[in-house]
Amino acid sequence: MLAQTLQQPVIRSGLRLYNPFRDTDAVADVIESAFGDELALTGSEIIGEMRRWARWWPLLWLLNPLDPLSAGFVWLEEGRIVGNINLWLTDARTGHWLITNVAVLPEYRRRGIGQQLVAAGLDLIRAREGKVALLQVRQDNPTAIALYARFGFRPYHTVVEMRREASDWPARAASHWQPVSWRDQSAADELYRAAVPAIARYYRANPQAPYPFRHSSGPDRWLDDLLARRRTFQQAVKVDARLLAMVQVVAQRPPRLHHLAFLVHPQARDEYARDTVQQGLSLLQGRPPGAVLSTVTAGGAEEEALAFWGFAPTRRLAQMKLDLTE
Repeated sequence: MLAQTLQQPVIRSGLRLYNPFRDTDAVADVIESAFGDELALTGSEIIGEMRRWARWWPLLWLLNPLDPLSAGFVWLEEGRIVGNINLWLTDARTGHWLITNVAVLPEYRRRGIGQQLVAAGLDLIRAREGKVALLQVRQDNPTAIALYARFGFRPYHTVVEMRREASDWPARAASHWQPVSWRDQSAADELYRAAVPAIARYYRANPQAPYPFRHSSGPDRWLDDLLARRRTFQQAVKVDARLLAMVQVVAQRPPRLHHLAFLVHPQARDEYARDTVQQGLSLLQGRPPGAVLSTVTAGGAEEEALAFWGFAPTRRLAQMKLDLTE
């Protein structure tokens, strides 16, 4: 598989399979040019992660040979990568695939490149017996929404990204918060299923999805945290073998944004929703004040809890899906 990827034919213009070993830096340039201001506002780490992959790929490939950025296509004009699409297989059992990083350099737009990239991506998913294609798009981007609608995508869920500007950190919520360990994985899975609506779980492989435990597990994530010079904190409220609430904070060096993700059991939301956000923010004590970003289901108790602690919406994202079996 590795040899086949490295030996792809040379194409000067048009569509070509994405090659993670030689294309990642150029694709990062395309994504940064297309969405740079938006990525800065939301504190996205995609560009930094891609740069690290390009620099350290032999080691990262050994730790995680099925890197999700290894599937996709690029569009070339005279040997220059000007467009990109990436594909993740998020659930082999159900055949769910995630489409990400659909980007075209501004000067090459309105030429049908984006449409051809999406069409190629869907063809690849079908060829690999995928059953559902998922993607995420800003609600205030009617052009992109119309493009995906032409392929049959329909919105099914909405999430909101919320940001808290730099300020002092609150005191810790209470002493009943405990560190999370690998032994809590089953309990975290149970909390996730209870806290996240079934319809929202389609998109769980998204790195910014509100499922904090898996996001930082595994040697590849530990190494990535080390290379990115950040720290991850995870705590939970535990009652016997159950988790009632769970919070993860990824602390980074300013001016990069800190990230907060959390889960609260529906039966404990009145008691713990605000408490969980407070505890997450308190884990940043001792670190320089900086902006914090969190992504939650729009219109729910989690959004209200974030607003209580000074978070404000930055953008709302429509999650769309296409059933490929129809």
